[in-house]
Amino acid sequence: GVEFVDSQIRRYQMGYIKLACPVTHVWYLKRLPSYIANLLDKPLKELEGLVYCDVYPNFSFARPVAKKPTFLRLRGSFEYEIQSWKYSIPLFFTTQGFDAFRNREISTGASAIREQLADLDLRIIIHYSLLEWKELGEDGPTGNEWEDRKSWKKKG
Repeated sequence: GVEFVDSQIRRYQMGYIKLACPVTHVWYLKRLPSYIANLLDKPLKELEGLVYCDVYPNFSFARPVAKKPTFLRLRGSFEYEIQSWKYSIPLFFTTQGFDAFRNREISTGASAIREQLADLDLRIIIHYSLLEWKELGEDGPTGNEWEDRKSWKKKG
């Protein structure tokens, strides 16, 4: 049967779940405008693909790795005409651009988002946000309804 429990008790019981990996809260990801997408200056579609492990977005989340061996999982990144691993693996390692991400670790899911957020310099972001806010405040109506709406949404 179904047990009806007070919401405070249910929250208390569920509050001690230990997760195996980081997760992204849907309120911060899916809200429009998305807080996470705005901070990382990435399109929401790209972040959703990353969080749900659908795609590897143009390697913008590949981070340099110091003294750490990595194995690259590049599902869907290369299309081979020959399906045999015997031929495709050497083809992969001779692909132009391999050197660019050879010593990088590619992460997916919320852990990739977490790493990117941890790497942000919030002082610089705050500084540029304040400059943009002042610039928006100084500008009056432009007469273009579309531009006025865009700036009004940015203001708040």
